[in-house]
Amino acid sequence: MSNVAAEKIFLAGIVRHPDKLFEFVEYLGEEDFQHSATRMTFEALRSLIIDKEAQKITKAKLVAEAKALGHHNYLSATRNGEWIDELIAEEVNVGEVDNHFLEVKRQSLKDQYVQAFLEQRDYLSTTSDPLSVMIGKVENAIISKVNIIDKGEHAIEDIREGFEEFINTLADDPGHMGLDLGYPLWQECIGQLRNGSMTFLVGTTGSGKSQFGMRSAITAARKGLPVLYLDSELSKQDQWVRIAAMIARIPSQYIETGFWRMSDKELIENNVTDPKIREEIIAHGRKLKEPRLWEAVQKMPIFYQSISGLSVPDVLPHIRRWLLTHVKPDRETRVPQCLIVYDYIKLAMTNEISRGILQEWQQNGLHIAALHDFINKYNVPLLGFCQTNNELTSGIKAVAGGKRISENVDSVSYLKRKTDAERADDGNGTHKMENFKSRFGKGLWGSYINYNADLSCGFFEELEIGHVTPPQQDSNDDDDDE
Repeated sequence: MSNVAAEKIFLAGIVRHPDKLFEFVEYLGEEDFQHSATRMTFEALRSLIIDKEAQKITKAKLVAEAKALGHHNYLSATRNGEWIDELIAEEVNVGEVDNHFLEVKRQSLKDQYVQAFLEQRDYLSTTSDPLSVMIGKVENAIISKVNIIDKGEHAIEDIREGFEEFINTLADDPGHMGLDLGYPLWQECIGQLRNGSMTFLVGTTGSGKSQFGMRSAITAARKGLPVLYLDSELSKQDQWVRIAAMIARIPSQYIETGFWRMSDKELIENNVTDPKIREEIIAHGRKLKEPRLWEAVQKMPIFYQSISGLSVPDVLPHIRRWLLTHVKPDRETRVPQCLIVYDYIKLAMTNEISRGILQEWQQNGLHIAALHDFINKYNVPLLGFCQTNNELTSGIKAVAGGKRISENVDSVSYLKRKTDAERADDGNGTHKMENFKSRFGKGLWGSYINYNADLSCGFFEELEIGHVTPPQQDSNDDDDDE
C-alpha cells in the first residue's frame, strides 16, 4: 500500500517551505516512504535542512546531498533528474503540506498494520501458548502501532519495567542533577536547573534579572553548552555590550561611549576632565584590548533571537528549530545538554485577549502550560524571567500571572534590590533572592539568599542565607491579651 503522489507533493511542499520539516521530522523516517525516489529525496532534504540548515533547496543541492549520503543511483531513480524538476516546479501551499504529511503517515501505518497481522497469523497457526499469553502477544503487537504518531510518549506503561535498572544507573553516573551556574545555595533551594524543568525568576524593572539571565547564559556557554537567549526587550548590540562588560568585568557605560580605546589626551579632548575617571577608563581599555576576551567570546556557543512582540506560541517553533539543528536533544539523559534563557516571558498579548474567547488568566495558563510541556518533551532546562505586579511586593501574588505560573513551572524565585530598610536590617549584600515555589528543592521558607551585585558589569556574588526577622509585639499588647 502506498500513495506515491502524496509522498511527492509532501516533499514538494518541504522544498517550498523548508521550515515545515521541523514540525514533522520527529514523526517521519525514510521507512515511511515507499518509492525509492521519495525515500532518497526525504533523506537528502532532512540532511540539508536539519543538519546543514539550508534555507533554499535546489536541484543541485539535492543531487549532491543524496550522493554524499551514499545514494549514487539517485539520478537514475529520478529519471535522470526529470522527477526532481517536477518536484521543484510543484505549487504547494502550507496547508497542503500538513494534509499530505497525514496521508504519508496514514499509508505507512496501514502497511505496518498489515505486516503485524501477517506476523500474528504465522504465530497463531503454530503457537501452543495458553490463552492469556496468546491474547497478550496479539494485542501488544497490534495496539503498539497506535503509538507511532506520538512516538509512544502517551502510551500506558508498566511502571515495574526498568525500575531497578534506572535506579542503579543513578549511582553509576552520579552528580548529574542539573546545570551549575555558580550559585550553589540558590540551585539547592530550587532543586537544580535540571533537564525538562522550567526555572522561573521574577523581578521589578531595574532589579538586574536580565543581567542575571545573560550572566547565566555566559556561564553555561563557557562550559561548552549551547545556549539560546530569547530577548523581548533589548537588541543584539545591547547584549554585545553586556557580554563584553561581564567578561572583562568593567562598567558597560565605558564600552558604549567608545572611550575605552582613547589615550589620556583624547579623553581630555572629549571633556573627561577628572583624572581618576580617565585612569579608570584607560585601565578598563587594557582589559578590552586583551586578545583573550575575543577568544573567550568565540568559544561561547550563545545563539540570540529577538522575540519582541511575540507570545509563547509564536516562539515555540523557533525554539524547536534551534533544538533540532544545534542540540539534537537526547530525551533520556540526565546530563544538561543546553540552556534556554527566555527573557522575558510576556503572557497573553493584547490582541489575544481582545478576541474575547478566553480571559487573560486563562490565556496565560495555556501559554505557560504549552511551554512547560515543550520543555519537558525535549528534556532540556529553561531559565525564564517574568515581571512582578506593581501593587504587590511579596508572596506568589507578587508575580504577574502568579497562580497560573506557579501551577506550571518547577520553581519561582524573586530577585530584588534591597530597600534602605532591608539593608539596615541585614547589611550583607545589595540584593536578595526569595523563593515562592520549589517542586524539587528544599525552598527558602522564612529566609532568603543575599547577593552582592554590581549591575554596571552584571556581576552577582552569592553570599549566605539571611532570615526574616519576625515583627516584635508591643509589651502593652501582651498585657491586654492576658
